[in-house]
Amino acid sequence: MLSSAYTDSCPLQKLRVVAPLFSLANTLSRFSTDICLYMSQEFNFDSIAIKIPKRLENSHKGNFGKVLVVGGSDGMGGAGILSSEACLFCGAGLVHLNTHPSNVEASLIRNPEVMALGINKSLSIPVDINVLLCGPGLKNDEWSNNIFNEVFKIKNIETLIFDAGAGLKIVVEPDSFALLSA
Repeated sequence: MLSSAYTDSCPLQKLRVVAPLFSLANTLSRFSTDICLYMSQEFNFDSIAIKIPKRLENSHKGNFGKVLVVGGSDGMGGAGILSSEACLFCGAGLVHLNTHPSNVEASLIRNPEVMALGINKSLSIPVDINVLLCGPGLKNDEWSNNIFNEVFKIKNIETLIFDAGAGLKIVVEPDSFALLSA
C-alpha cells in the first residue's frame, strides 16, 4: 500500500492551485482527488492481471493498434522517443515516430522496434493509423511549425492527441485548431 505521504504530494493535487490560470488544469483538478485516492489504493500484480486483457496465442502485433508519434524537434528528440517508447509499453502493436532527422539514430538505438523516420517537410503517414500523437518535443521553430500544420491536413485518424508542444501552438494560433472541425 502506498504511503499517505504519496497521496499528500500527488502532482495532480497541485493542479488545484494552478486551476484558475488554466482552464484545462481546472477541468483536471476536479478529478485529481479521485485519481490520487485510486492511485493510493493497494496495488499488486494480482489486481492488475485482472484488468489487463489476455492476448490470443495466435494474435499478431497488427491486431493491437497502430500509433504515430509526431514530435522531437532538433535538440528535443527525447520527448518523441520517450513518447513512442511509452506507446510500446502500453501495448500498442505498431509504433511509428516521425521526428527531426537528427533524432532517428537515437530512437533506433533505444527502441529498434519503433519505426523511426526522419522528416524534413512533409509527414509520411502509415496506412490505418489508429492514434496520432502530435507535440512531444515541438518547439517554436520552422520545422515544428511546418510539421504541426501538416498534422491538420491528415484525415481519417480515429484519435488525435495533442501534447504540450502542440497545445502551445493551438493557443498561439487558434485558427489552426479550427481546421480540425472543417
